[in-house]
Amino acid sequence: MCTVLVSYSPQNKMAKSLMYALSQTKGVEIDDDVMLTAEELKRVKKAEQSGIRTDIENLQAYLKSQYVS
Repeated sequence: MCTVLVSYSPQNKMAKSLMYALSQTKGVEIDDDVMLTAEELKRVKKAEQSGIRTDIENLQAYLKSQYVS
């Protein structure tokens, strides 16, 4: 089982629709009232500030540019 934290605005209709569709998928469990511990919040903030997402997106773009079909 893999756990993922997703943040979205409850007013965002598209996000709500996607979350509903995901919740209907076999093997997926959504617990919408989970509270993170102080340590978990600290790790989430550290991950957001690390910039690794940008690095990965840049790497993906580079790899796609190098791919010859």
